[in-house]
Amino acid sequence: MHWSAWLETDRSTIANGDFYGVEHLLRAFGRMGSLNDVALDEAEKHAKLDALRGALYDCAVALKKARDRT
Repeated sequence: MHWSAWLETDRSTIANGDFYGVEHLLRAFGRMGSLNDVALDEAEKHAKLDALRGALYDCAVALKKARDRT
């Protein structure tokens, strides 16, 4: 539930035009106990989670890079 609340907060923040949501979202990745560590029991579902998690990260990084260029 922790990660679903984290992601929903970021989604809402970003949807309201607040870039803080992107910065907060990026903090969900890459540290011990991060969103990267979430695993699902079923291989097919875990593979889908990995794909979605990767796409989410890539989008957030692209948004941050675009903002940093301005």
